[in-house]
Amino acid sequence: MLLPVSALGQPDPEAHRLPVALTRRQVEESPNADTGEELSPETENLARVHYHLSPVLNARFEDSHVRNLTGITGNTIEATDGEIGHAEDFLIDTATWQVRYMTVHASGWWIDEKRLISPQSIDWIDQARSIIHLTVTCQKVKDSPRYEAADTVDGAFEDQFHSYYGIRWVRR
Repeated sequence: MLLPVSALGQPDPEAHRLPVALTRRQVEESPNADTGEELSPETENLARVHYHLSPVLNARFEDSHVRNLTGITGNTIEATDGEIGHAEDFLIDTATWQVRYMTVHASGWWIDEKRLISPQSIDWIDQARSIIHLTVTCQKVKDSPRYEAADTVDGAFEDQFHSYYGIRWVRR
């Protein structure tokens, strides 16, 4: 099922709960989401109608790029000069519900380490071949700040990360 971002509250990691500002009935009667990698225009439209969401101005549903993250988890990641690993996970900003980082597992390419990739470094996704193409080189990713799943992605890490990649990010 699909839930609108506007209904999502702040997750409670200790209780493993995500509060939503919807009734049980609204959730139960929500349209079934496609199991495919890309949200179909019909399903997106049904969700908008069901939740009484206004359509995006000047948007055509045929041009939708809403994707199921599980559909690209595990995809091969290719830098401008070769393969570097696969997409392992995604970090979501719970204030905006946007993907902030993709976790790259680079085993086999160099030591078994993880790095983060900004969505701004993704050039395009080849759905048919399950490849995520980047706009950066293998060496750029290899030399980027190391990431451990237990690490907190705080302001200091983000400053270092964004500075390394030359990303201008306005902090909330």
